[in-house]
Amino acid sequence: QHPVVLCQLANHAFYCGLEQSPGGHSNENNGDSSPWELATDLLQKALAATKSSKVAAEVHYQLGRLEHAQGRYPSAYAHYQKCCEVLPDHFACAYCLAQSRIQQHKFSEAITGLEAMRRCQGDLPEVLKLLTFAYLMCGDRAADAVKCADHLVAKEKDDMEAWAMRAEAHDQLCAQQPSAPKMGVEVYEHMAALLENGDGDKRASASPQMWNNLGTLRGLQGDPHGAREAYSKGLELAERLLVGDGGGPSSLEEVKDLHIARLTMRFNRAWLAENEGDEPNYMQATQDYMAINEEHNWYADSLLQLGAQWQRMGEADIAVQRYQEAMKQSPVLATLMQAELHRNQGEYTKALQSAELAVSCAGEKQFHYAHVYLGNLYFEVACTASTRHGDREAYLHKALRNFTKALEHKKDSHYAANGIGMVFAHRGKLDFARRTFQSVMQHHAMGGDPSVFVNLGHTYLQSGGDNARKAIALYERAKRLRPHDLKVRLYLAKAHFRLKEFDRCIGVLGDATQIWPDDLLLRYNLAISLEKYGAHLVSEEKRTQRVVGVDNGMQQMNHAVQLLNSAARLFDYVYNQWMGMTDEERKQIMEASGSSDDINDEMLSASAHQRYCSDIQNKAQEELVLLQAKRADIERRMQENAGFEEEEQKQIQAQQQLATSRQEQLVEDIDRAKDLEEKAKQIDLGKNLEAHTFKTAAKPRELKDKKGAKAKLQANGELEASQVVGELGPDDGADDVMADEGRDKKHKKDKKSRKDTDAKKDKKKHKKSKKRGRDDDNNEDDDKSLEDGMDDVASPAQSDQGQDRNGQATEEQDVAAEPGMEESRQEKKHDKKHKKDKKAKKHKKSRKHGGADSENEVASADEGDPSDPPEQGDADNKAMEEELFGPDGDE
Repeated sequence: QHPVVLCQLANHAFYCGLEQSPGGHSNENNGDSSPWELATDLLQKALAATKSSKVAAEVHYQLGRLEHAQGRYPSAYAHYQKCCEVLPDHFACAYCLAQSRIQQHKFSEAITGLEAMRRCQGDLPEVLKLLTFAYLMCGDRAADAVKCADHLVAKEKDDMEAWAMRAEAHDQLCAQQPSAPKMGVEVYEHMAALLENGDGDKRASASPQMWNNLGTLRGLQGDPHGAREAYSKGLELAERLLVGDGGGPSSLEEVKDLHIARLTMRFNRAWLAENEGDEPNYMQATQDYMAINEEHNWYADSLLQLGAQWQRMGEADIAVQRYQEAMKQSPVLATLMQAELHRNQGEYTKALQSAELAVSCAGEKQFHYAHVYLGNLYFEVACTASTRHGDREAYLHKALRNFTKALEHKKDSHYAANGIGMVFAHRGKLDFARRTFQSVMQHHAMGGDPSVFVNLGHTYLQSGGDNARKAIALYERAKRLRPHDLKVRLYLAKAHFRLKEFDRCIGVLGDATQIWPDDLLLRYNLAISLEKYGAHLVSEEKRTQRVVGVDNGMQQMNHAVQLLNSAARLFDYVYNQWMGMTDEERKQIMEASGSSDDINDEMLSASAHQRYCSDIQNKAQEELVLLQAKRADIERRMQENAGFEEEEQKQIQAQQQLATSRQEQLVEDIDRAKDLEEKAKQIDLGKNLEAHTFKTAAKPRELKDKKGAKAKLQANGELEASQVVGELGPDDGADDVMADEGRDKKHKKDKKSRKDTDAKKDKKKHKKSKKRGRDDDNNEDDDKSLEDGMDDVASPAQSDQGQDRNGQATEEQDVAAEPGMEESRQEKKHDKKHKKDKKAKKHKKSRKHGGADSENEVASADEGDPSDPPEQGDADNKAMEEELFGPDGDE
């Protein structure tokens, strides 16, 4: 009767009951109690006998475990709580308490207890698995479930159940957050690899549901072959389990689950064949649906899909029959599909009746969807051209009422909010509609739905102005989300057309014709755009009245001619195709466009558009001819202007050359004047000129004459002072000046007539003088002895101030005392500018009046014979004086 012993016996009886039939009851009908009943009696005795709180806690744990195993979760929860109150560190009791809470849907309490156990015990696989399940069951803890599942598979890499929970966690997270990374496919692929490469235990742990999920994900990822393979493996596993292979199902509930999984995979495989890429296998899908319907005539999904197949083939009556058969099991979906069939046929009255019936049959889960569909249907009827203007507001009001009811039922319904924005936009409340669409865009579920971008683009396009640019951006986003939707491309082309961006509009429609080449309305819209663009170019060219840019105008007119020609051909094609169609085909096109009367009139006016294009094309040709004539006239003027400019350029060049030559002549004159000034500074004026040796700019051969004169001077001795005085007397000096002035007047006219010739000669003389100056510098050493001999000869200034070294100071003073000589010397000293003219006059006189005697004297002087008579030396001195002071008057 010891309580501890009783607890041990009760624990043994519990495990014995687990090994027997379900419920712990004995199979033998001998009147003995079952093991779990015996365990309960033993635990009650132990609880009554014990006085220890810890033993009592253990008794409550075992009692709760017995209740838990028999499915009595509230009673088990009460016993577990009593145990944990006494022993909070009892790990087994805390884990079972969390399980009982989950069974009673107390997920928050279970998560709190499991997180506390995780902090105390660490990341145990059992705790992580149960905690992940609790997170998943909460519905709003998908992110926590993903984190917990990641820790679980990190510890149990080969646990199929752990990987399945991780896949489910990622699927739930993607449903709540569309931007989250999609890991479901990778997880299921890893599970498939574990099953293929694992042992029998791992394969036994696989389930048909896992293969069904893998096939669905592969199909959504664009892998129909892999999806079909997964469905086949799942069906094979379900068939094997149903026949009892591998143990078979352990309960009727498992059998039911296997049948449902098998039926679901068969239906998914048929649906995959129907939607397989660009070449769907409708025949195989129809056969699979019919086989499912024969085995399970209560399965509404197969009936609905069969009705859709008949509707696709144009058999509306058979499709309606299939929908009516499906109404027994799924009245809401069946009536909504009937409404969709009538809507596609343009029978809006029947469509509204079916949709109203679906709303009346809708349950809690279908209420939102049914009202949104009915609201969309009312809005479409209000926008249809066949609806009378007075009934449109009533239909809009009903549409708004249904959208409002759907939004009240589901507060975050972005579809209902989108519908409300559509109604207000149609009524002209663009600002309110725009705000509504902008709020809908923020919904995470609208990230991949282009409808909200299209609707918001409509509001911006209707506003006009710069908002049309925003509409284009929104249409572009919708196009990226739904590239195979022709309506989105037409909306984009319309926006470009409104902004007169005809080239871009033509580009959008041209690309669309490559995808839908048989669409007659698309080609008609393209022809309208080409016509409008060509007429716009011609109108702009006529308005411009070009003065410049004629080439650009010609290019524009050529482009306009091409555009109008293409538009005319398209209008002709559209008109012939429309006239060749049957009434039924025309009706289908008009119903598809939504404006039957307008489309018929537009198609019939295609021939008139063709004639209009031809007329505008002729005007473009006329404008092109005018531009060509204007271009020819401009080219002629350009050539004339080019000749004038060339002649003017030649004149400018001639003037520049003349100015340059004058400038060069001026520079040469300035240089010559400077050179003459430098030579004038080197001339010594005053007495004792016979004692000086003058450096003349003679040629190298004249150096011998100077040496000869020096030799004669040394041989004959110094010149007599009387000779110098006689030559420089006041009377003779005055006569010389008068003679010079007479000769100046005499030759004035000759000098003026030979001005141009003398300028050239002066230039040559200037060059010769420079050369003589260089020769004098080179011959300085040759004349050094002569200059040394003349060192004793003093300058005129020294002669006036001091005595003469040669004993002639008295004669020099007498000469200086003469007033005529002093005035002549002062005049020549301050009038250096006229020395050059006097020198030139002396040379002219020598050439003109010298005669043969002068030539002989020059020849004898050039020979430099030392045996010449003394008169030759006097002639040299006289020539030197004439060079300095000009010729004597008596000559």
